[in-house]
Amino acid sequence: MTYVKTPAATETYLINPNIKKPIFALTMPAFVGYTEFAKDNMDDLTYKPKKISSMNEYVKYFGKAPDLMFDMDIIKLQADKELDTPSPIIFQLGIDVAEDGNTENKSKYIFCVTGNTCHNLYYNVDMFFQTGGKNCYIVSAGNYRDKIDKKALIQGIAELKKVDKVNLIAIPEAIGLSNSNDFSQVQKSMLAHCGNDMKNRFALLDIYPDTEDGSGTDKMIETFWDGVGTEFLSYGAAFFPYINTNRLKTSDISNATITYNIGFLTYYNKFAEHDPAFAKTVQSLLDWNNQDSDYNAFHTALLNASPMYQQAIQTVISKSNALPPSCMIAGLLSLVDSSHCSYREINKISMCLYTSLLPTVNLDYSQISALGNPENGKAINIMYKGCGEMALSGARTLDCKSEYYSLISMRQLMIQIETSLKDFAKQFIHETNTACTWEYIKTSIEFFLGHLWKDCLLKGRWPEEAFQVQVGLGDTMVADDIFNGFMRIKVMVAPTAPSKFLEIPITLEMGKS
Repeated sequence: MTYVKTPAATETYLINPNIKKPIFALTMPAFVGYTEFAKDNMDDLTYKPKKISSMNEYVKYFGKAPDLMFDMDIIKLQADKELDTPSPIIFQLGIDVAEDGNTENKSKYIFCVTGNTCHNLYYNVDMFFQTGGKNCYIVSAGNYRDKIDKKALIQGIAELKKVDKVNLIAIPEAIGLSNSNDFSQVQKSMLAHCGNDMKNRFALLDIYPDTEDGSGTDKMIETFWDGVGTEFLSYGAAFFPYINTNRLKTSDISNATITYNIGFLTYYNKFAEHDPAFAKTVQSLLDWNNQDSDYNAFHTALLNASPMYQQAIQTVISKSNALPPSCMIAGLLSLVDSSHCSYREINKISMCLYTSLLPTVNLDYSQISALGNPENGKAINIMYKGCGEMALSGARTLDCKSEYYSLISMRQLMIQIETSLKDFAKQFIHETNTACTWEYIKTSIEFFLGHLWKDCLLKGRWPEEAFQVQVGLGDTMVADDIFNGFMRIKVMVAPTAPSKFLEIPITLEMGKS
């Protein structure tokens, strides 16, 4: 039998004096997406998580926002064919035209605007810092020449296993994936990474847009519920609707940002009945330019004269300005942490979500209530306009029926407590696995948890009802554990009710005796 001698009180000097007390872990989000470039001097940062603390650092390592470039075209669509364009379609309007006056011989013409509004990571990270974000990690999955790809984003998630400090994940550009199935696969990968692979992270999820008309809220919600699955739901939360920013204004769109394709200049007269001003204006401009390639006056003239053109431009602006809310939520969670006693405010996150930004869709009270506590338990947190500003209704996880983890604050609190304790415990892997070390660890953790109890984050009339810490031979270890170099710590906390404990097991692999 192996005996462990208990050191005298005077032998506490055996503990390394440089060991720090437990520190409450702050919010550290990671964003995966596409950037202009990814370089740190000569080092390629593609798929390499990089910590930044400002937009200046983002620009230094990952570049600026993509250029605003849009193509306008009129396409003659063949029978039984679907519209296919090189870039994502932002606006489209189709009409049937009788060829040569023959009503039995009709062709379909589609006026469309295409462009890349999917690469929005730059603007989302900017919104993160504007709403209170302090530090974050960026994982570049490619550049603006690449289409948003499911495999690339999932690989970016996997690379985050190399970073210990991350505890929040958001992928705002996932809404730019070509279909909802790929979108669902990325979100399932996020939840699995947080709840299965790491168990100390939380996913902030967006809702896939309705690609048909942009207004099918019910369809968007149903698609999300069907696609998000049933696993690790307490490790994620969903937010809706999108945020209406003011990054793009009508004055930002000019002739320099629009390319008028050959179809636009060829088939414009097909819309003469639908919008006479459109056809007339294009014809007069072509006559004035004498078929020259200089079309500098097109945009201004059409914007003033054509209702159809005005509708297209307004759609471009509204869709370009609509950003998913996940990065804003990460910024607001970080803002809560930046207070002097951040963990005191973590349960009040839903009261802190006020900003000058506004949601793109206003839902009524019955819709907000139904989505906040649905029968399937997959709660969606709704942002709504209240008193001229935006507020958040609820702050619930996707497992709102859970006894312990129905609230974001509760899951986030447990993640931060666990992260704090494990970071603290790592310092002891080179210490001796003796009673002196055990007592030091126990006392330090109890001191740390005592502060959380005093701040009402742990429930109980007395400390014993709010938390318990066990470590030592006969409590959490047997002689073989010590001989094989394992230290086992058992921490129990009661975040919801006195003596209703959740266990946090910690195992350290130390040197063999």
